Amino acid sequence: VPIESAPPFMRTSAPDGTRWAQYVRWADPFVDATTGLLGGAWAECISSAVRYERSAEWDFLPEYAGKEGPVAGVRSVLEAALKDRADRRELLEAAGKLEEAAHAAFGEGLPLPGLQPGA
Repeated sequence: VPIESAPPFMRTSAPDGTRWAQYVRWADPFVDATTGLLGGAWAECISSAVRYERSAEWDFLPEYAGKEGPVAGVRSVLEAALKDRADRRELLEAAGKLEEAAHAAFGEGLPLPGLQPGA
């Protein structure tokens, strides 16, 4: 996905200073065997989008007018990135579980899964 046409959250800064769209571009999504949740850079992106969605008034920002929210935008890019993968369904299920776990953790004031400590 070209950065200019990426969903708004994917154009924001990732931990390394690049845009999220660049940060995950070559990342290989995987299911964390210990948690069953999506792992790696895509997990960081989804959990960061959950944190943004829960702590910012993103729905008032013009770049989101008439568009999907931060997490939905990340999930749509992930779905497109997985279109030719045999394990697509498993990875998308793990992404959904990660999103649910991140929302629950945020609501309880706990560290979000998928994020590095201090992120």
